[in-house]
Amino acid sequence: MSWQDFQIHFRSIYVCRVYPPEMRYSIHGQWRGYSVGDCQDYDTWHQNPQYQLRASDPDASLPIHVFITLTQGVSFSRTTAGFRNYQSSHDSMMFYIGMRILKNRGRRAAYNIYLHESVGGTDYVNSREISCEMVLDPDPKGYTIVPTTIHPGKGAPFVLSVFNKASISLETL
Repeated sequence: MSWQDFQIHFRSIYVCRVYPPEMRYSIHGQWRGYSVGDCQDYDTWHQNPQYQLRASDPDASLPIHVFITLTQGVSFSRTTAGFRNYQSSHDSMMFYIGMRILKNRGRRAAYNIYLHESVGGTDYVNSREISCEMVLDPDPKGYTIVPTTIHPGKGAPFVLSVFNKASISLETL
């Protein structure tokens, strides 16, 4: 099919990535109350939930290729077989969400984002899920991931997932 024909018949392309369970590291979180820190334009952005991403031995001295997703408006449950089940919460609104990945020695980010080296992240999108892909330099202290909403006071449950082949840890700060 020619490119011109493709453009006539299709308006978008979706890529589905399927990772084996051993490559998925997930944390269920929520913007609620004090932790609704908003985007970096607000003095409260550092109140957002923050997570340390760190490579474990023997992968700690190598660059790590990560694919990070932030999914909002989901409920989490375990089935009897031990599988994780993420279901959309139909009663929750979708907000503009984004995330920043900081080279912050694996510590919580301070009140001013410009005090930290940003190594990646996303734009703010009104979508159920956003993602970013990057290669992170080796850092024994790790990186800080800060998921945020763009507007003040917008609380919602979310799931932060990191997919990669290396041995990593993903922990709440």
